[in-house]
Formats: sequence, structure tokens, C-alpha cells
Amino acid sequence: MTILRYSDVAKEYKVPRGSNYELQYKGLFPLPIRIGQRSAGFIKEEIDQVFKARIAGADDDAVRALVRKIHADRKNAAGQAV
Repeated sequence: MTILRYSDVAKEYKVPRGSNYELQYKGLFPLPIRIGQRSAGFIKEEIDQVFKARIAGADDDAVRALVRKIHADRKNAAGQAV
């Protein structure tokens, strides 16, 4: 698993921080995870899933469904790890 900081996402995926926040608010981008008391990052594989869906022609509703699934999978994985 690779964790990307906001600056890494901006560089690698050309998604500026402001746009990133807007996409998260609209449910079109995975939320960051806490990696420290004052830091957060994104799971690269999750972002890749969203971009692959977009490349394949997914509309906003399909991407929202994918992001919801990503978040549900996180919760399930966290429950299994405990």
C-alpha cells in the first residue's frame, strides 16, 4: 500500500488541493486517512481505481458508488484487523 500526501496527489494526478476538496465534498474522490496527529494521506490504489473508472467512461453516479465502496471496504478491513 502506498500513501500519498496532498502534494503528491497534486503532482502525480494533476489534482490541485482546492479541486481535491471539492471532489471529496461531492463524493467523487476518496477521503484521506489519518497518518499522524496532524497529517493525512491518500491510498494510491484507491485513487487509481477512481481514475481507471473515469478513463473507462464512468459518470459521476458510478464514481460516487465506487467511492462509497472504497470507504466501506476500508471499514470492513479495519474490522477484520481488530
